[in-house]
Amino acid sequence: IKKGGDVYLTQDAELDCSEHFFSAKTRIYGNGKTIKLNNTFHVDLNCEMALYDVTLDLNQYSMVVSGAKTVLTIGKGTTVKNGFANNGGAAIMYVNRKIIMEEGALITDCKAQYGGGGIRTHQGTFEMKGVKITNCTGAGVMADAGSTFIVSGDATITGNVKADGT
Repeated sequence: IKKGGDVYLTQDAELDCSEHFFSAKTRIYGNGKTIKLNNTFHVDLNCEMALYDVTLDLNQYSMVVSGAKTVLTIGKGTTVKNGFANNGGAAIMYVNRKIIMEEGALITDCKAQYGGGGIRTHQGTFEMKGVKITNCTGAGVMADAGSTFIVSGDATITGNVKADGT
């Protein structure tokens, strides 16, 4: 995976994320399978990564996206769930650059102690194209100053609550 390319899952997998993995163009085709994390997942070093038809179980960890030209696409049929951020960040993704969520993607059941239970973007761009962000604590989306948040299609952000539960 470190050198990029296409990955096709034939069974559920656990991912050891103790180091930064992606530094090239990588596409993961899940075929309905699940990837379970055992550490924080870093997508960086100016890469392009796309997830299609896969469940990404963050297993109470988070996903960090950074790098001046980094782009993460959460494609059709992809669910990102069970993320957690201890303090001051998004439970699912702290975004320094660009995330694109395509129609049919879902973020659910995630928690942040402070803002952005689903997505937090910091000086980045988040394009939400007909997707759902639901049942997250710490709010669904948090866009810091200097960020761009673009919503199109039948996108919904529902059933989310602030970190204090209200």
